[in-house]
Amino acid sequence: MEGSVRARVYYDGATIIREVSPVDGCVEIPVPTNIDPLGIRTSSGNWVIRRGPRGEDNSNAVISVTDVDSDKVTVTYNVPDSHWRPMYRVEGDSFKAYACVTNSTEDEWYSATFVCRSIGTPMAPILEEDHMTGLLRASAVEGPADGETAKEYLCIDPVALRTTVLLNLDQHALDSRPVLRCIPARFRYGLITVDVPNEYAPFRGRVGAVMPDGTVAMTDLVPGRRFSRVTMSSDTSITCHRSLKRKNSDIGVIVTVTIDVANRHEISREIVVQERIPSGDRGRCVEIVECRGAEVSDSVVTWKLNLPAGDQRTLTMEYEEVEIRLE
Repeated sequence: MEGSVRARVYYDGATIIREVSPVDGCVEIPVPTNIDPLGIRTSSGNWVIRRGPRGEDNSNAVISVTDVDSDKVTVTYNVPDSHWRPMYRVEGDSFKAYACVTNSTEDEWYSATFVCRSIGTPMAPILEEDHMTGLLRASAVEGPADGETAKEYLCIDPVALRTTVLLNLDQHALDSRPVLRCIPARFRYGLITVDVPNEYAPFRGRVGAVMPDGTVAMTDLVPGRRFSRVTMSSDTSITCHRSLKRKNSDIGVIVTVTIDVANRHEISREIVVQERIPSGDRGRCVEIVECRGAEVSDSVVTWKLNLPAGDQRTLTMEYEEVEIRLE
């Protein structure tokens, strides 16, 4: 079957757009059986979907379009098992972005577009940054009028049918080096992060998102934010365990946070450990009692360690929560 094929590839599926010439007002397009019928659209005619004749395992279906009244018909459908994932590496002084792409269809993709969001993502919320992790939290239930504002990559390399390939996307110079970071309140292992200038970030637009693979999107919604913190991978040889104890004081509650950090590498590692001090909302006032050897900024406590091979360090922090009584 002749006709042009375009693909918009997401984290959890792909939208295939085919433009074909009908024969006697009809078009038949072989497709995988697991396509979403609700995602099928045609520019002309009426469609039905049925099992295809190809393959003894009957693993294909056919979209049959009839009553086409034009020279060309565009058929759009979603394929859930075709997808992509971003991958990042720091090589020398460069930050490199890659796309790991799976094409499960029977068509070779030319000029595929990789979209930095999920296929079924609703309109994105406006997000605010978390100073400690670089993660985002929603600050509004609605975003811009156009929900699809994440960065897109146009792929110049063809993606062969029934393959998974790794493709180059971007390469940029870096001003900073990767940092081995522990955030015990959220993760058991170390994270290798790198701060990428916003103009080079793997996401771009007026909205942001936190993706399942750990990638963080920062946007220009945050005043003064000049970079995006990207989680490149985890380091399971760096472990961190966090425990918390509370005891009553004369005026409130003293909270003691204990963090055990271990380096199971055969060489020493420089590690940044970060802990958050709760904000003094809901009628509370929070004051630090002790955080020996740490820096405090914007309610974030940061320890910078050089941990020898096989060594373990225990960090402690205390803060007091005091209820505010209005006279």
